[in-house]
Amino acid sequence: MEVNHREMPKKRVAVVQTGVTLGEPQENAGKCLSYLESARSRGVDLLVFPEAMLTGYVVDRAEELSSIGLSLDADPLRRLIAATRSAGPSILVGLIESSADQYFNSVVGIENGDLATVYRKAHLPYLGADRFVARGTEPPSVVELSGVRVGIGICYDLRFPEWSRSLALGGAQLLAFPTNWPATGAAAPEILPRCRAYENQVYLAVANRNDAERGTEFVGRSQIVAPDGEVLADAGNGEGLWEALIDLSQADGARIVVEPGKVEIDPRRDRRPELYADHRLGVRGEVAP
Repeated sequence: MEVNHREMPKKRVAVVQTGVTLGEPQENAGKCLSYLESARSRGVDLLVFPEAMLTGYVVDRAEELSSIGLSLDADPLRRLIAATRSAGPSILVGLIESSADQYFNSVVGIENGDLATVYRKAHLPYLGADRFVARGTEPPSVVELSGVRVGIGICYDLRFPEWSRSLALGGAQLLAFPTNWPATGAAAPEILPRCRAYENQVYLAVANRNDAERGTEFVGRSQIVAPDGEVLADAGNGEGLWEALIDLSQADGARIVVEPGKVEIDPRRDRRPELYADHRLGVRGEVAP
């Protein structure tokens, strides 16, 4: 199968699958720095860490957020920002963010000694810290990190195809999803990464945990998936850094040519949004609640 594209650079993307210590951001930042050095030595361009990597996730009361939340100028983040000033990968890392009198489940993008982007989780399940944090209110957006156009979501966001599709339509070449997939959601890594990559014809990277926190076990299965649905890396339940070389030209447009002039598919061009723009319509056309 041939995909029409122009020549574009290849980039090395990696995901980290590891454990996190609840409420110990300096310890967690130290672990991130160790993986950052490993990634740098391996020529990684973009490194993705799990959801809430710096803070931990499983809190039982809203009051606990104050003991684990980090502001964006907190020392653990400053250490990571400083570490990216020298040559090396850009990073995406999760935390419970403290901002004024609110808390958010956030991911920050760090590149060349700067805080390049902040994304606050838009879709919140009734689980862990997400029961108590505020919802993000910004629409899907794409940021360039290490020369890759990256669309960001967090864990539960992956369940909503509209989010990934919006990022792909916005020009994302890679969808990056830091996650805290619990063992009770073991079907998610089997289905969602390949589906979202394939239906949008983009690369997708998921970084999950492989440990347990306050009785909640995390399933692992961090992955890097190609636009054709091929799994390029799968961490299983191990701990470490998994990487893949991605060809950006394969995600720069969705036109698939099997046989020129006879079999050509473009799932973005062939959309019919005028037929399904009204999400309120029920099965028989009634307006759903």
